[in-house]
Amino acid sequence: MTHTDDNGFKYYPNLEEANTDGYIPVKATSILFFYQMDGRKSILARDNLVPLADVLFLILGSDDRYYLRTFRNWSLNLFYFYYNDKISHIDEVVESLRSHILDGRVWLLYTKEMIQSTKKMLERVYKAKFVGEGTIDYKSYIEILDLTLRLEEYKKLPTSLVGHKTVIRQFEDQINDLWRTAYLKNN
Repeated sequence: MTHTDDNGFKYYPNLEEANTDGYIPVKATSILFFYQMDGRKSILARDNLVPLADVLFLILGSDDRYYLRTFRNWSLNLFYFYYNDKISHIDEVVESLRSHILDGRVWLLYTKEMIQSTKKMLERVYKAKFVGEGTIDYKSYIEILDLTLRLEEYKKLPTSLVGHKTVIRQFEDQINDLWRTAYLKNN
């Protein structure tokens, strides 16, 4: 059950109380935890990602309380790539949440339906890459997605840069190693 502090902010004194409200707290180790594949898409690409609509999350405050917030459905360009979508006043808020995630102080509040949806999405992503049934664990999915998005962004740079092809090859090798590891876990 949520509590309310003197300023009107809702919080949980610990993560276990979020469980009693039917939520499953999942520690957000990356900004990408706030995004999911759009619909039934299974190819990892920027255009296939959408924000988790109005997902609730907790920020661990300096007073050891878990403050309840709602994600503002920021675009991937703004939150991950930090391209300002002509919203000047939002920079400070975005930067604050980004720093909380990097500090390990953010938990998303998943429902059972969100967990099931994520499992199905991970199965679709696996099936799009490999023949047969299987799944990829969420941590590996986030790592592969992060590298794929950074590679996609890097490919926009001029090819005349020294080492351009080498860097692309390094990204591809890292991505392939992660996929290989995911495949071996299922076989």
